[in-house]
Amino acid sequence: GVAGWNPTPPWDTVADVVAFVTTLGGVTYIVAHSSREIRARENALLRARDRASLEYQLLSNTLNELEAGLEVVDAEGNVVFSNKRAEQLAHERETHDRWVCPGRDRPCESDAEGTCPVARALEEGIAGRCRFAVPEGEGERVYEMLSFPLASRPDESPRLMNLYVDRTQVVLAERRLLLAERLASLGRIAQGVAHELNTPLATIRTLATDMRDALDELERTADIEHRKRIVADLAEAK
Repeated sequence: GVAGWNPTPPWDTVADVVAFVTTLGGVTYIVAHSSREIRARENALLRARDRASLEYQLLSNTLNELEAGLEVVDAEGNVVFSNKRAEQLAHERETHDRWVCPGRDRPCESDAEGTCPVARALEEGIAGRCRFAVPEGEGERVYEMLSFPLASRPDESPRLMNLYVDRTQVVLAERRLLLAERLASLGRIAQGVAHELNTPLATIRTLATDMRDALDELERTADIEHRKRIVADLAEAK
């Protein structure tokens, strides 16, 4: 026959109890160990989430303190992220989440083909820039928008980072320089005109003086021949 373990009572009962207790202990150990691992991973995830939240908050606070506006736009025109200054510049948007070309009274300048630099940056993956004006009090502030495509994986939609930089002082300096150049050009033109006028005016003045002296001399002299010579000289001076 086949050899086997077939304990006789009461050892068969004892063996069953031992086997049950051993199995129960093993299951209990596995469950307890798994529970500890799950709790450890949950705690690690919570710590990672808190750390990521803190880092995001620190980054957001840092970006909000920037004087420049910064925002991220996806391929559909949705604003994924924007700091406080970018939100202030986008007050004319119909909705907060949709990107539109900035500038209400003086829209953002397009390129030579009339294409918005943001659209070109998204479509062709190249950087773009333009300037626009924002009313402020009785004047306006001029901003330059710089668009930079962000690196993305082939399976991801392209994204774009827009940076809004205040160029008011630069524009004022450019306008002052342009005005100075125009004034300098006007001065050179006036100088040339004055030079062109001075030569005939000096000649006219000299001839007028000579004519006045000749007329005075003509009045003083009674000699007929001398008077004829004076008249002849006046005729040559015409």
